[in-house]
Amino acid sequence: MFRSQFKNMSHITIKWRTLIVIFLIPVLSACGGKEQTSEGGLSYGFLVGTIVEKENEEPIPARVYATGSNDSIYMADKCIEFDVPWMRSRLGHSGRHFNTIGNRFVVSLPEGMASIRIERGKEYIPHQEEVRIKSGDTIRINFEMERWIDMNKLGWFSGDQHIHRAMPDMEGLLRAEDMNVAVVLTNWNDREAILETSLPYIERSDAQGVISLDETHLIYTLAHEIEGDPGAVFYYPMNKNHFPLEGMNRKQDSKHYITMAEETKQRGGYVEIEKPIMTEAFVQAALSDVDFLGIANNHMLYDGYLSEGKRINRTSIKDDYPAGELGYTLFTFDLYYMYLNAGIRLMPTAGSASFPIDNPLGYNRIYANIEGELTIDHWFKAIKTGKSFVTNGPMLITSVSDHPTDHNIVSSEGDQIDLTCRIYSASPIDRLEIVKDGELISTYEKIELVDHQALINTGISIDESCWIVARCFEKRDDNNVR
Repeated sequence: MFRSQFKNMSHITIKWRTLIVIFLIPVLSACGGKEQTSEGGLSYGFLVGTIVEKENEEPIPARVYATGSNDSIYMADKCIEFDVPWMRSRLGHSGRHFNTIGNRFVVSLPEGMASIRIERGKEYIPHQEEVRIKSGDTIRINFEMERWIDMNKLGWFSGDQHIHRAMPDMEGLLRAEDMNVAVVLTNWNDREAILETSLPYIERSDAQGVISLDETHLIYTLAHEIEGDPGAVFYYPMNKNHFPLEGMNRKQDSKHYITMAEETKQRGGYVEIEKPIMTEAFVQAALSDVDFLGIANNHMLYDGYLSEGKRINRTSIKDDYPAGELGYTLFTFDLYYMYLNAGIRLMPTAGSASFPIDNPLGYNRIYANIEGELTIDHWFKAIKTGKSFVTNGPMLITSVSDHPTDHNIVSSEGDQIDLTCRIYSASPIDRLEIVKDGELISTYEKIELVDHQALINTGISIDESCWIVARCFEKRDDNNVR
């Protein structure tokens, strides 16, 4: 995917990659555990929900949006609550929901028709159901969740590298969102309360700061974030003895980002620029040894998007981007392509910034192809070598001339290489696009999914060293871009 420079062009190197719930006695309130039969003139009843796999009736935790007949969203008791009020004043939504602890929940709802929406990461079909609530009554319902794909069985594991959620909630969240790897920013600027809450978990982690829940779930606890006017950068030391990094105590200016990167790399760690719209991202990438760049980033929301604001403005690149989230997405891609065209090899990553942003955990996620045991070493190395893709919607696995994404391919000038794109999606696909050296060269529409899959094969003529990107988009009825 990345350009290489050669004086003798008799052979061409192509570097490439893809983009892209025990019975509970129902005496609980909408938001806090008090018995509630009436409030504000409304009468209430109780919903006891049990969430199971459709295929085998196995119990699973999940994320729940419980909307009452008054259009308010209610919380269950003994759950992981989530709400970001400041987002409501800015964008009209706050991401309000709860994640179950175990597979059962009890929620108090006003009399009338309630709407229950249940989601579980990217690999389950969302479940939507209308439920009639009667005053003073308790209704019990089994909600079945259908898994449409199992990426772990295909060798792919999912993660989120921009997490600000509380460490005590992380195990429950990781399981409820069907995600494998959580990279938690436990040291964020001078927010001492976050670090203090995280310290007991860091202490119980292994030498690399990892809490392994089982063979397919791990939490990395040593991530640092330095955030300021020039930008935001993540630092991932790989040894608990190096936590916290010494640079966290220095003055936070432009040079500080670079010295922090040097300290991290000297200690065998990894560095990530949070997103490409940050004003000094290019400087940081050019002057320090950066590994990753957040492409599916926290401005891409479960509902809508956050504009670039005072950061790099899209009109400084070109003035004909589409309005809204699509324009922001394409702008983000184009910024990334500039790094590649400059010969700066940064691997795309994904992060949701779940709290303070109102994204659920893992809304934006990265999938890495892991051979053997899932470890934090294997995780970061898979991303670093290009065995990964990023998404907030479809899955896109590609190969070139039968080589996976971590291979460099040598070809003669004038040859044609064969690009294979395997699309997996629970939603219809609007289009697949192929980009070469930053220019859109092919678009495929009217893609028919059979059993949630589609296969696209195409040939690409090669005249010089180049990089290639494949990207695909869902067909949606709303304005969200996935």
